[in-house]
Amino acid sequence: MNKINNLAALLAVTFLVGFVSCKRLEEGNKGGGYSKECNLTGTLIKTEYSKSVLNNLWIQGNNGEVYQACANDVINFAAESFVEGQKVVFGTRALKSNETCETIFVECPTGMIMPTQKVGVTCISKVSGKCGKSLINRPSLDKEQTVSIENVWQEGNHLKLFVAFSGCNFDASPINLHWDGNLMKSNPAQVEFALGNMPPSQMCTAYFTDTLCVDISRLKTFGNHFSLQVKGYKKGPISLSFN
Repeated sequence: MNKINNLAALLAVTFLVGFVSCKRLEEGNKGGGYSKECNLTGTLIKTEYSKSVLNNLWIQGNNGEVYQACANDVINFAAESFVEGQKVVFGTRALKSNETCETIFVECPTGMIMPTQKVGVTCISKVSGKCGKSLINRPSLDKEQTVSIENVWQEGNHLKLFVAFSGCNFDASPINLHWDGNLMKSNPAQVEFALGNMPPSQMCTAYFTDTLCVDISRLKTFGNHFSLQVKGYKKGPISLSFN
């Protein structure tokens, strides 16, 4: 009888350990993939069994990791602006010892997605599938630049600008790129663009990042190669080339 009882107890303990490990991921995972820069890509996925700073959205990274965002460093999330299936770029860090993340206490149905990392989010930006902005053919009237330009690069006829700004929501649509139409004589020709600011009526204490996409195909009228300087961008000129 004692042997039977001992076997039953062992089976019970084995079942309990398996059940808990299915439900719970310890905080402070020290695995790879941590970056303070926004150089990770992924898709927002909806969960019904636990929350994060993005409400019930987690990030399924293109690297195969599933991130439960438990803390953030640089922005106050406007969580309602994010939706399931949205493409994002983001950065993460390991949670500190005094930071907590909601533990999952639910059953484990077939196909349930579990987080592989509980992280702090250092930055996050939506990735738009369309390039909805056009180059504004007039000088920017803003005297003081309140939008920070973190990175600029060319993709075909489009110019991408990763920017940071204050605002009352995540909407970066009021920020435009201006060109006064001037070409500075050199080889290749030099052009200067200026980024307009977020309107004062939309300025708040919250801090956001986003990637702007601007159609610059009109430059092809003047040639195929340019040296571009974006006012306020401190990493130097950008070489533009059109096929």
